[in-house]
Amino acid sequence: GVVRDGATMQAWLVRSVLPALQHTDLPIAAHAWRAFGSEDWNTVGELCVLSSALKSAREAREASDRIGRQRAELAANLRASPLAREFLRRAEENRWPYAAPVSAALEGRALGAPLSAVLAGVTYASVATALSAAMKLLRLGQNGAQTLLTEALAAAPAMIAKASTIRVEDIGW
Repeated sequence: GVVRDGATMQAWLVRSVLPALQHTDLPIAAHAWRAFGSEDWNTVGELCVLSSALKSAREAREASDRIGRQRAELAANLRASPLAREFLRRAEENRWPYAAPVSAALEGRALGAPLSAVLAGVTYASVATALSAAMKLLRLGQNGAQTLLTEALAAAPAMIAKASTIRVEDIGW
């Protein structure tokens, strides 16, 4: 495989994970956060479909859908969010995928979080998930994983700033 140790894991994060976030999940979450703010349901639905379509592997689409549905349901139930309830109703009615980055934006809106916090959360969750899986397969150790996480997150502010300005039609590769 391409990833064999800490150095190759770091290279994979920089060359694959972070650029994918910057060009897909982060701009989708940014546009969804804005769309939820104005209750622009057509845009929300389009972003759900776009997010799902950009995940070529079935497993990735299904995982995003499961995570997205769970986050939306938690926002509706734990936060008693009318916005989340309406999203769930419309997603069910229109058969939208429950895209994880869209649900992260929904959750942020339900909590009253600013866009930058939502995007930072998406970034952290994605990088931490990749490193958690890597720790099970590689001899990274907790300190090695934390070092890689810290290094990857150092790039987050610039990456988030760029991702926030990507137009919908430019999302993806």
